[in-house]
Amino acid sequence: MKIALDADGVLFDFQTSWRLCAERVLGWALPLCGEHYDLGQRYGLTKAETDKVWTTWNATSGWLRAHPIESGMQAARMALDFGHEVYVVTCLPNTQAAEERRRAMDR
Repeated sequence: MKIALDADGVLFDFQTSWRLCAERVLGWALPLCGEHYDLGQRYGLTKAETDKVWTTWNATSGWLRAHPIESGMQAARMALDFGHEVYVVTCLPNTQAAEERRRAMDR
């Protein structure tokens, strides 16, 4: 059986990892302002603040450092152990991000 798993929210806790990066960069705790896809809107940030966080995220290999979700990783391992084909799907902004995500998966 072929199984597709989304990287963000299933295997990696991107949202928390990005928020923690943003809090370090900006120097304050970010309140959740809604379930918006756009992270600036989600946390009530200006475009300049969001850009600053993304610049730091990319410069510090944020995609590689995103926290794994252990239960998702265990599910993927179980599926592989049972002989299923597991595919990880994600939408990444560039090839650097894709390479970092591959390295995180290898870890």
